[in-house]
Amino acid sequence: MAEYDPLDYWTRWQVPVCFLIVAAPAAVAVAALFRSEPDPIRPSDLWRPCWKRVHPLWLLAYRTLVCAAMSYFLIDMLLYRGLRAFYFYTE
Repeated sequence: MAEYDPLDYWTRWQVPVCFLIVAAPAAVAVAALFRSEPDPIRPSDLWRPCWKRVHPLWLLAYRTLVCAAMSYFLIDMLLYRGLRAFYFYTE
């Protein structure tokens, strides 16, 4: 059996690539946060759409459709795999 060397893992080319995939967007986001001037957030900003001309009933219909679709996918996954489907996420 070969001896395990932890340095072998960190010297693979995939490790710096994965680091850049995570670190580059994070650095851009932090830079954008420091450049922008923060506007005060009101509680109504959480529910109001950015597009002023979108009728609220369209948003309600969209959210209802998405909730129904995601519920269907969840129930389908549970019927197909059972509770074992959640084992990966809690491992």
